Amino acid sequence: MPDQERVPLVAPATHSYNDDDDDGDGDKGACCSMCTRRRLLLGWFVMCVALVAATVVAVQQGRHASAVEERTAFYACGVVDEALDPVHVPQELYPEVKARVEDVLPQWFNGTEALLFLQGGDVQLHFFADTERTFWQESNFRYLSGGYERPGGAWLLCSAALNDTVPWHPPPSQLRQHSLTCHLFVDKPTLADAIWNGKALTLEQLRAMYTIDHIHWKDDFATVVSPVLAALNVSEVDTMPASPQLADALPAPLDTLTRNRTRLRDVLGEARGVKTPTELRLMRAAAAVGSAAHNYILRSARKSEAEYQVEAAFVAVNTACGLQQQSYLPIVASGPRAGTLHYNTNMQPLEADWLLVDAGATVHGYGTDITRTWALSGHFSSLQRQAYEVVLGAQLAGIAAYRAGNTWVNATREAEHALLRGLLETQLVVNATFDALAETNITRVFMPHSLGHHIGLDVHDYVPGGLGRCRPSEDPLEPIECPGTLEVGMVVTCEPGLYFIPQLLQESYATPSLAPFLNKAAIDAFISAGVGGVRIEDVVVITQDAPDVISSGIPKTIKQIQHHVLS
Repeated sequence: MPDQERVPLVAPATHSYNDDDDDGDGDKGACCSMCTRRRLLLGWFVMCVALVAATVVAVQQGRHASAVEERTAFYACGVVDEALDPVHVPQELYPEVKARVEDVLPQWFNGTEALLFLQGGDVQLHFFADTERTFWQESNFRYLSGGYERPGGAWLLCSAALNDTVPWHPPPSQLRQHSLTCHLFVDKPTLADAIWNGKALTLEQLRAMYTIDHIHWKDDFATVVSPVLAALNVSEVDTMPASPQLADALPAPLDTLTRNRTRLRDVLGEARGVKTPTELRLMRAAAAVGSAAHNYILRSARKSEAEYQVEAAFVAVNTACGLQQQSYLPIVASGPRAGTLHYNTNMQPLEADWLLVDAGATVHGYGTDITRTWALSGHFSSLQRQAYEVVLGAQLAGIAAYRAGNTWVNATREAEHALLRGLLETQLVVNATFDALAETNITRVFMPHSLGHHIGLDVHDYVPGGLGRCRPSEDPLEPIECPGTLEVGMVVTCEPGLYFIPQLLQESYATPSLAPFLNKAAIDAFISAGVGGVRIEDVVVITQDAPDVISSGIPKTIKQIQHHVLS
């Protein structure tokens, strides 16, 4: 809230308090002098009482406003169901993920048996130091293990077969075309582990926490795996591509098999593209906390002085809900820096009454990706309003096109056409009709990224042929045409933007096919006003019916933002 105007409770004396002054005797003068002193003393007493009362009221109002903001900020922690439990992974997660992977295996293995091996991540040190970086589990390992989040470089081995003689598999009556069984192997804790990290969980405790089929010590790997290899009809093992953050060597006896490094990422990417009911619950929980954090900073950011203070407020809401990691490094970009797509230095003073915040919460690795841009004061200038309305129109058009069966190409075209209409209305582009400009790449000058991307365990989930994974080249002016189709259960972002990036503009001014249509005077006016860029981003679940925007609890229209910021 803005500071209340302080009206003087007692005006400075500009005249005598003795309204009956005359040329009377000295006694009367002395009496009147005494009356004046009494009146002054009484006035000062009234002023002091009034000041104390005003202070009490102000403190109470401040406490009330602070309490309201805190309730607003932390509300999501109590209203989301047990999916928000930051400690325990939902028991339903692994069975659902397992069934989803079984659904996609036939198209990749064509009825043949398969052996899948993944390595979990371990803590990484700060270069040559002995201090640890924040741990983040490898997403495919976390997915197929049903949410195993612990460091230690665990191993995961899954077999997919129709052969009921394989000891890991259920009886034939329960088999699908591919029946998947997974075993998790973890390090047996040592005395040093207990000293430095506390008492480790036993296998029984791990089995109670995670519903994966089996959990063993790594020491037993060869004993468990050898009879399975003897029974399976496989000559190769599927693994993820090599990564410098993961151990690459295969443990015996897997090291006798040929290694396929290319297929497994696509198999799991295909499965991860469509979320299970429990995955959606986790993402809705993350969206609820992320929305609460965005709502909090929408109102509180105008009291801040620097970008890092706004970032701290966003992170604080997440931490208060037990979420100690973000989906990605928050982007808090003020003024001209809002035109830098992945700006995350977040160390500059707030300026130009303009702020873009791109940040998301994560629950058990399932994240969100939400962006809002607004006038810090709550009052949009004419240029701010114009830029914002252009992007809002494009986003609403894009979300409306996010329907099952529609293609990425069509959804992108709808948003880009809305963006182009806005560019024409604001006269940022000129000298041609809409139809003529629609045949060019003119919108790429102002939005050099895709309309959105898949999201889940990675903020940019990998899905073969999916949105955000089909850029033809590194040229920002090249069109992006994704061949994929939207399916029920997919979770994607919709994040059109309008940016004034000096380097890209200079290149565009020098491009003969673009330069005649760019209105440099209008562009320069936005740059001079400090409107570096605008992005509006929400997380959308594809359903059988209308798209479900799970981050819709954050103000988005200018009227909504003004009401929220100024209330």
